[in-house]
Amino acid sequence: MNKGVFYKYNGSNNATYIFNLSSLENILSSLEFYKPLGFKRKVLKRIFTFYLIILHMLSKFIKIDQLYTLKSINHFLESIEQGVVFNIDTDSSIFISSTRDKVIVNHKNQYFEKFSFKKSISKTRHEIKMYSILKKKKYEHFQISEIKDIKEDRSICSFKLFNDFKELKTKTVDDNLLVNALVELFKVDEIKPIKLNDLYVELKKDNYIETHLVQVMKTIENIYRIEKEVVLGFVHWDFKIWNIQPYKNKILIYDFEESKLDGLPMEDFYNYYIDAKIMSNVAIEDIELFIKSTDFKNLINNYIKKLKIFTNVNLLLMLYLLNRIVFYNKNGSVIIVERYVQLLYKILEDQS
Repeated sequence: MNKGVFYKYNGSNNATYIFNLSSLENILSSLEFYKPLGFKRKVLKRIFTFYLIILHMLSKFIKIDQLYTLKSINHFLESIEQGVVFNIDTDSSIFISSTRDKVIVNHKNQYFEKFSFKKSISKTRHEIKMYSILKKKKYEHFQISEIKDIKEDRSICSFKLFNDFKELKTKTVDDNLLVNALVELFKVDEIKPIKLNDLYVELKKDNYIETHLVQVMKTIENIYRIEKEVVLGFVHWDFKIWNIQPYKNKILIYDFEESKLDGLPMEDFYNYYIDAKIMSNVAIEDIELFIKSTDFKNLINNYIKKLKIFTNVNLLLMLYLLNRIVFYNKNGSVIIVERYVQLLYKILEDQS
């Protein structure tokens, strides 16, 4: 076996993936980091997988300049953050965030180790806090990893995540299981009511809303003026295909950096089904048609019925879109903000 062979790949989002080519098993576990959106990217992932397998086979016989040794990978990681021991071994694969302040090491799918520094430290500390809340209960429809070996100081924050879940993984997410998991997740902590007027005030505090969408907010308040309050609960806030792993009867959920105890109902639901389409550049008109489709409406009705809330689902959709605009505006994602604004106006036009 050709141990300690790595391939460094820079993704389109400026993140860096370091794939382990020591064995077929290590190649496949390395690819756990990359979950593509859309049919085209899924096909490209398959082609890329074959490319990595070919490199693995060739590396047994010839020297390939694009491949790295364990020593050179450790040297590269020193340029990311000096003085950090990332515990890389010959079976590891690595993800480095586009901001270069977060490193995740996959130890052959036996456990994952997360290292955060600089601006990411506060988010990782928040994630640790969320894990401490989540681990107080057992769940019927979703699962979380076991968090261990937490280390915190002024310059770095790290922890390990272990999964001892024995069920079989599935490649696709069952819609009904997803709804059940999100309903259960929303109820992790105490559900709290809030007056919608207070929620509107919070949204208007954001400079982007204040500057560009004041009239939109007024229109929304007008259309839904009979709605007086909404309940808030636990929301993952970044609920996407790359932050979950479906199993036969449960969904493993991870990466709780953005999660909150006072999120709106259906935030994660809309985020899962809509945000991926926004990010993968699906036409706004097609996203609108998807939202209006009978199948999607049935899923929404199933969610609302199980959650036992009575807030207008169209209002919740509008609030979700506004929240996403605020979120991506703060993160400097101009193109994504523009696409959400376009969708917001389309949906508002239908509801006016």
